[in-house]
Amino acid sequence: MKIELIGTGSIFSESNSACTLINDKVLVDIPNGACKGLLKLGHNLQDIDCCIITHLHGDHYFDLPFLLLSQLKNLNRRETAFTIVGEKGIEKVVKDLVELAFKGNYDQMVENLHLRYIECEELKEFELFPQMKISSYAVEHSEKYNSFGYLLVNDGLSVGFTGDAKICDGVYELLEKSDILVADMSNEVGDDSHMGIDNILTLSNNRPSKTIVATHMKDTTRVAAEKINSKNIIIPSDGFAIELKKVVK
Repeated sequence: MKIELIGTGSIFSESNSACTLINDKVLVDIPNGACKGLLKLGHNLQDIDCCIITHLHGDHYFDLPFLLLSQLKNLNRRETAFTIVGEKGIEKVVKDLVELAFKGNYDQMVENLHLRYIECEELKEFELFPQMKISSYAVEHSEKYNSFGYLLVNDGLSVGFTGDAKICDGVYELLEKSDILVADMSNEVGDDSHMGIDNILTLSNNRPSKTIVATHMKDTTRVAAEKINSKNIIIPSDGFAIELKKVVK
């Protein structure tokens, strides 16, 4: 399983906002600037088949209309559905956003892209694609928004995503079940909305066999985090990629 971090920053960082691409076709979050970030890294936007949205803050889904518009450039209709995963009511959210960005284009997108919506509240080993399953985990981030982490399992390998989250039960569950955990590390010290370096170190110390990839970092957090001396914490830059391979005994 290939894991590529298109963006590793937070809203006002110099790095692109947090966004991860799995196997060149599944996006976890699609913040403002994600499409340009993908193009700069050599990806064809029309190759992407799915977008998973952790929560409805603008820096996690506002580039979705641009990705969908790019799919319409393909003269042939998609043979498979373009899939969008998000909280209950996600279809209306996407429709309203697309109509705001490109009035009159949504019906064409539905017809040509065979849009498929999956509400994530109760996902447990749901078959997202052949050989790829997804589970959702409630995490704590904001009282105004429902927030979810996700576990993707492909060929016996698993990668977890906390989305934006403070340290909570959902984060610990994802850590336990992931081979690699892509985790919010916005702050130097965790607070009621985001994890910090202190929380990531706690997770690392509790499960030293796990690999944790930090993301959603403020610039000051990144500078401080680069001084961490931990074998199982990765402080990536935009474009960082890692490939999980199954160990055959």
